[in-house]
Amino acid sequence: MTDGTHKKFLEHLDSSAGAVWKTAMVAVSQGSPVIINPTTRSETRGDWKKHADDGDLFILKRVEVKHLSAEFTSRDDWPFGNKFIVCAKDSYDNALTKPTMYCYWSKDKTHYAVVSCRDHKQWTVDTRFDSRYEHDCEFYFCPTELVTFHKEESQ
Repeated sequence: MTDGTHKKFLEHLDSSAGAVWKTAMVAVSQGSPVIINPTTRSETRGDWKKHADDGDLFILKRVEVKHLSAEFTSRDDWPFGNKFIVCAKDSYDNALTKPTMYCYWSKDKTHYAVVSCRDHKQWTVDTRFDSRYEHDCEFYFCPTELVTFHKEESQ
């Protein structure tokens, strides 16, 4: 990179800051927390690597995590048939920031299942007795074919 090219790069870097902040403002206005990475400037073309960033911003997403009392390893041994209970309907419907996914760990924490909220329109509602609170409650259910099952790899 020549000195002239480096100068142009710095000009482009400076001019992109407004777009980064505008993008962050859009995400925040839609309810997503944002982390904006610091931007530092290389004064010479020789030390650009010390100023390389890891992206402009991160848009944080809500993930709900549950630890189940049931054992499972895959869709084949899911103990509750072809419907996967996602959550209480009220908890999802009334959430200010909707989750992007739900992660359910098996009892022994060797496997987990993921329900993506992108599939929300395919969920169904059913009323079940909630033994934790001892009353009937409406729950969202997801077809198990839309649930992905995973083995925990860091054991």
